[in-house]
Amino acid sequence: RKYPLINTVSTLLNMFSLQLPVFLISKHFGAEILGYYMLASRLLDMPFSLMSSSPCSSSSLSPRATIPTD
Repeated sequence: RKYPLINTVSTLLNMFSLQLPVFLISKHFGAEILGYYMLASRLLDMPFSLMSSSPCSSSSLSPRATIPTD
């Protein structure tokens, strides 16, 4: 019974910690610097998103990775 409550609090704290730099940058540096930050963040996340959505990801590669022993 306590798991959904603990999981919800944990998820909210995680999302807050991910969004905290956006709020701080916008407050202290303005919209232009925030735009550069978001652009850099997207560019740095791009290789990870491409790897996770590629057809050669671990979930789709594992059944094909067997070597026939005929």
